[in-house]
Amino acid sequence: MPLANAGKAAHLTLIAPEGSGFSAHATVSVNSLGSLDLLQMAVSGLKPGEMYRLSLVTDRTAPYGKKEELAMFKTKSGWRASRADGRTIPSGSDF
Repeated sequence: MPLANAGKAAHLTLIAPEGSGFSAHATVSVNSLGSLDLLQMAVSGLKPGEMYRLSLVTDRTAPYGKKEELAMFKTKSGWRASRADGRTIPSGSDF
């Protein structure tokens, strides 16, 4: 892949399904790095201490068709960064 393409990113805005009662939303950036993609997300409106999954689905309505899990993460107060490979980047308060 030419280096110029590696700097391009797709940006997505995610919101909770209508009528779900959730106020969560997220922005996700996907950077193509050749044979691997880097997924970065910023999420708000989630409950602290809960486990969440970010999945790619083929259908917008339940049962959502085929699902591919991209990341699984646990929230806490403050900020936290999660990588799609499952590793977590600690916040400044974790050092």
